[in-house]
Amino acid sequence: MKKKVEDREKNEEKNQWHIGRNKQPIFYLDFGDLGLLITNHWNVFNDFFDNQAWVISRIQDAERTRNVIAHTNLLSSEEGERLEMYLRDFLRQIG
Repeated sequence: MKKKVEDREKNEEKNQWHIGRNKQPIFYLDFGDLGLLITNHWNVFNDFFDNQAWVISRIQDAERTRNVIAHTNLLSSEEGERLEMYLRDFLRQIG
């Protein structure tokens, strides 16, 4: 993940005509990398989540939905409702 961040930062430096991303490293990662980030730093996240598998499965499901949207496809209402449910679950969990 560090290499990906570094490569993307360098690419933006070369292409300054493009506004680019927020300068925080997390914004240079892909959505799917969030699960790996949480797994690799579970000691930080276990204060918020009791079950690592629960978090990772929700992120993986959300990534599938995100990919549909990112590739300019319409999102079904069922998938939208699933994302809303996951968001509510996360917000309740982290309080």
